Amino acid sequence: MVDENRLDIARYPNPEIFPVIFYKVADKKLIESIIQPKDWNEVMIKANGPNIEIKINGFSTAKFTEEGNIPTTGCVCLQTHAGAPYEVLYKDITIKQID
Repeated sequence: MVDENRLDIARYPNPEIFPVIFYKVADKKLIESIIQPKDWNEVMIKANGPNIEIKINGFSTAKFTEEGNIPTTGCVCLQTHAGAPYEVLYKDITIKQID
């Protein structure tokens, strides 16, 4: 779970180098045991106010609670990161409001 490129760059330890904070890194062995490399994987991101949880294929891989005066609204973006050329496919995307 990464926080990057917000308008208030004072929150980052080295904003002049790269405005980023890594809050949670999923356990590598857990990820290797639950990811289906040649099949579809289900990713669920639950953001309820300041509480954020990521589940992959039904397993909780990261939980985090925002602190301070942090916006709780914004955009949903899909992205990948640097590396060798590769293709990422998405399907059946659903966004639901939590009541």
